[in-house]
Amino acid sequence: MGGPLRRVIIFRLKPVDADPKNPSTKLGRLLRDSPNIVDALPLERNETEKSFVNLNGESYEAERPEAGLVKGFADYLTGKGHESCRHRMLPPGESRPLFTDLYSTQLGLLVEAKGSVTRESVRMAIGQLADYGRFVDHAARAILLPSKPRKDLLDLAQSQGCVVIWPGGKAYGSTEANLIT
Repeated sequence: MGGPLRRVIIFRLKPVDADPKNPSTKLGRLLRDSPNIVDALPLERNETEKSFVNLNGESYEAERPEAGLVKGFADYLTGKGHESCRHRMLPPGESRPLFTDLYSTQLGLLVEAKGSVTRESVRMAIGQLADYGRFVDHAARAILLPSKPRKDLLDLAQSQGCVVIWPGGKAYGSTEANLIT
């Protein structure tokens, strides 16, 4: 008594051996009963890499450098005679869909683009590709980056079964030489 005030964190634990309750809302019941939904969509055609976002009444400009990267790579693939799309997935129990960045139909290439060549970006892309790959049939998974990453990140991607692709002049470099020729 009389000491400094303390903060307390309360964990409300639920027994692991109890059956979960049925959803009480219409959305909850819909999500519980919905099948795994996957459909192909046209590529997102944002011509700008910046947009304005309004979050909690505050407006700010958000950058999306990967939008230009995806558009450039899709145009390159189109020039090689390959069609591209993206996929929307709604896994069971989710209320919001997941979207791939690009999928090359003829190559079976599932692509996740990142706007920077950092460890965090490569790790995020690997995780996203692992998640998307459970829903979209593919022959290869690829990370599209704005430039060639350092060897350690190339090794990381390869260890997880991911090809790395980057622009290089009018063509694209890749850790898989014959993948996009």
